[in-house]
Amino acid sequence: MTDYVSRDELLDEENIAQLALLAYCDPITFDDVMRSSKWRKAMDLEIEAIVMDIQDMLKEN
Repeated sequence: MTDYVSRDELLDEENIAQLALLAYCDPITFDDVMRSSKWRKAMDLEIEAIVMDIQDMLKEN
């Protein structure tokens, strides 16, 4: 990986530019997620899938 550059090697301006790209993407904090019905629904679906997987594993044993 000779072309890899770590964040520590970037200039301050480049770090700021990277942060700006992330500013309006996915929620960052749990509170942000809880205020968004879209993300709450996504979390609920994910939890439901995990519960179903666990129930399937328990049935197999």
